[in-house]
Amino acid sequence: MNQVLIICYMCKNTLLRGGSGGFARPTARRSHAAPASQSQDALFLRYLAGFIDGDGSIFVRIIRREDYVLKYQISCNLSFIQKKRRQHELMQLHKMIGIGTFRDRNDGMVEINIVGSATVKPFLEQIKPYLRFKKTQANLILQIIERLAATNKSPTYFLETCQLADRLAELNDSRNRTVTAEVVRKRFEDLQFVDPE
Repeated sequence: MNQVLIICYMCKNTLLRGGSGGFARPTARRSHAAPASQSQDALFLRYLAGFIDGDGSIFVRIIRREDYVLKYQISCNLSFIQKKRRQHELMQLHKMIGIGTFRDRNDGMVEINIVGSATVKPFLEQIKPYLRFKKTQANLILQIIERLAATNKSPTYFLETCQLADRLAELNDSRNRTVTAEVVRKRFEDLQFVDPE
């Protein structure tokens, strides 16, 4: 991993923080002596995609939010995960991509967690062509993100989006989710947001 990180560090400007907190193609001036080539850019994107395929996660959380009109929030997430003994390497990667939060978990793992559709969407759109094992998850979360703007306006539409989140969880073999589309439906029925099935 160290050797690959050293190579990727040469082209770390491939992904820069955009004005909205997302990723954008490089616009910063490059050195005339050693310009980063497109092949270097592609190498970094392939490296990130391979990391996500092997030791990453693309997932959605449905979060209880009593201050929200529909009482729930849909949160889009992407994470890079490593054992704590590889913390230094993951911290290097965190500095290179320049977004997300670094977290030392209580289970012997460390992670970079990227949260929010404004950041997750441009990141995934750049690495998606290079994904192999998790391209279906990437397409599904991008579909969910496209629906978010209209989600809070319709309980029915919100439930349909929660069902997509359930499909994503199934692809990820998630086992510890406590808020699913069915939980949201029952709450919506109690609040008379939707008719009982």
